[in-house]
Amino acid sequence: MDAVGKILDNDLQALRSSLDKKKKHLEDYTIALFGRTKAGKSTIREALTQGDGSTIGKGAQRTTRETYEYRWQGLRLIDTPGMEAYRGEEDTEKANEIIDQADMILFLTSDESVQQGEFEQMAKLKQINKHFVVLLNVKENLDRSQRLQRFLQKPEKVFDEERLLQHHSHLVNHIQEYLSLEHIDIIDIQARAAFLSTQPEYTEIAKKLWELSRLEEVYSLIAEDIYYHGSSRRISTFFDGTSKFISQIEKDLSGCSNNLKEEGDFIAFNQKKIQNLFQEFLEDSRRKLDDKIVILLTQFKQKVPDFVDNHIGNDQAEAEWKNLNKTYNDKLKDSIQEFWQEVLADLKEKLEEFEKEYSYDVESIQLNFDIDNFNKGEAGKFIKNLSLVLSGIAAAAFVAANWWNPAGWVVVAGWVSTGLGIIAGFISGKVKNEEKKEFDKKRQDLKNELIKKINEQQAKTINACTKELEKQVEKIKQSPDSRTYVFISSTSIVYRKAS
Repeated sequence: MDAVGKILDNDLQALRSSLDKKKKHLEDYTIALFGRTKAGKSTIREALTQGDGSTIGKGAQRTTRETYEYRWQGLRLIDTPGMEAYRGEEDTEKANEIIDQADMILFLTSDESVQQGEFEQMAKLKQINKHFVVLLNVKENLDRSQRLQRFLQKPEKVFDEERLLQHHSHLVNHIQEYLSLEHIDIIDIQARAAFLSTQPEYTEIAKKLWELSRLEEVYSLIAEDIYYHGSSRRISTFFDGTSKFISQIEKDLSGCSNNLKEEGDFIAFNQKKIQNLFQEFLEDSRRKLDDKIVILLTQFKQKVPDFVDNHIGNDQAEAEWKNLNKTYNDKLKDSIQEFWQEVLADLKEKLEEFEKEYSYDVESIQLNFDIDNFNKGEAGKFIKNLSLVLSGIAAAAFVAANWWNPAGWVVVAGWVSTGLGIIAGFISGKVKNEEKKEFDKKRQDLKNELIKKINEQQAKTINACTKELEKQVEKIKQSPDSRTYVFISSTSIVYRKAS
C-alpha cells in the first residue's frame, strides 16, 4: 500500500509537472546540451548564444547542479551540468526531465580522450529516443597568436581526418554499447574558434573562424531537422514523453502486482508448509500416544490371569482388583503426562525452526512463538481430566468381575467359600472331572471377559486422548501466543484477493 501510494502521489505529480512544463514550451523546439566538464561545453554554449565568455573556463570550479535555459536563434537551449556532477537519483531525475522536454540532444565530448565513463553516465538515464548528435570538440589553444595563425592557414592539421576517424570509431562503439542507438550523427567542431568569431576583437577574421569552427554544420543539421521533422518532433516530445510517464506508472504498478504475487506465492507455500507441519506432528503424536497406551495396558492385561488365579473366590478380590486398577490408572496418567510434555516440546521446536526459516526470508514480518505458558495450563487441565477418562477401566473391570455372578462380589465370595471343598478337591486332585472342567471354563471366561473389557476401554482411552490431543493442538494453532499459523492463513487469503 505504501508503494502504490507513493506511485500515485509522486509519479502522477511528476506527470502533471511534466505536462505543465511542456505546455509552456509547445512552440519551442528544444535542444539539450550534455557533456562532461572541460569538454568545451561552456565555450560552445557561449558561441551559440553570442555570450561574452564570462562562464568559460569556470567549469572545473562549477559546483552547481542546476540547469540553465537560453534563447538561441528562436530556439530553446537547455544547458546541463557536467556529467561528472551527477550525484544520486535526484540529479539523474533532473537529467531525465531535460531529455523528456528535448527534441534534440547535443552531446559534447573532446578529442583529448573519448571516455566511456561519459556514456556510462548517460546509460543510467531512461532510454533516449531523441535525435542524438555528438559534437566532437577538437581542442586547440587558439588564444596564442601563433597557434591561431597556423589554424587559419592549415586547419587540416587540427582536423586530422585519420586521427579523428579513430575517435569516431570509439564513439560509435561506446554509444551502441551503452545507449543502444543505431543512427548517430557525429560532427567535428572547434568550439573555441566559434566563440572567438563572436568577439569584437576578432571581427576581421570572424567569418573565417566561424567557417573553420564547423559550427555551421551544426546549424545546418538543426535547421534541416526543424524544417523536415520539427512538428513531428514537437508532437513526439509531448505525447511520447507523456506516454512514457504513463507506461512507467503502469510498470511500477505492475511491479507492485508482481511483488504481491511473489509474496502471495511465498505465503501460500508457507501456509501449506505449516499445515503439513501440524498434520505430520499430529500423525506422529497419535502413533506415539497409541504405543504408550497399548504398551501400558498390555502390561495390565498380563496381570489378569494371575489375578484371577490368585483371587478367585477371595472376599478381598474386589479390593485387590481396585488396587491393581488404580496402580495402572496412575501409571497411565503419568505416561500420558510425560507424553504431553514431550509432544509440546517437539511442537515448540518445530514451530521455532519454522519461524527461523520464515523470518530469514521475510525480515519485515515479526513472528513470535511463546506457547510455554499456554501449554502448562492446558496440559494441566488435560492431565486432570484424564483421570475421569481412565476411571472407566476400573468400572469396566468391576462389571467384568460382576459377570462371574450377577449377584455381585459378595455372592461370589460366598459361593467360593461354600465351594472350598471343590477348590480343595481340585487342588488335591479329588474333584470330579466334570466339576473341574466347569471351574476351569468359568475361570478362563472371567480372564477373557476382563481382558475384553480392558481392550474396549483401551480403545475408548486412545480415542478420548486423541481427540483431546487434536483439540489442544487446534487451540495452539489459534492461540494469540502462536500467531504464525493465524498470520499465514489469513494473509494467504488477503494476498489471493489482492492479487
